[in-house]
Amino acid sequence: MDSPFHIVGPVYTALRQDSRADPRRFRDVVSVDDKQQQMIDFERHWYPLGGGSTDEIGAQFGLTDRDFFAQVGRLVDDQPPSALTAAELRRMRGVIRRRLWMAR
Repeated sequence: MDSPFHIVGPVYTALRQDSRADPRRFRDVVSVDDKQQQMIDFERHWYPLGGGSTDEIGAQFGLTDRDFFAQVGRLVDDQPPSALTAAELRRMRGVIRRRLWMAR
């Protein structure tokens, strides 16, 4: 593929034909790679406890807290985990914001 985006055929065709297509609409058809999915799964597991530990984040992903939570925040904003209720998603986003604030 020429693009990092994995576009589903009919959706891509429909968006391509619409010259006024809003690029934000593409977020619904962008797939998440394995590492990004692992990051989301990790945070889904740990957010009720305030997020994973700094040591665990570093060991599993090789990232600082700030980098990890910034990436997870973008992923959750772009493709919220469908397994979470609206209330759970709100709490997860709160944990992400808090951890980003603490890591500044």
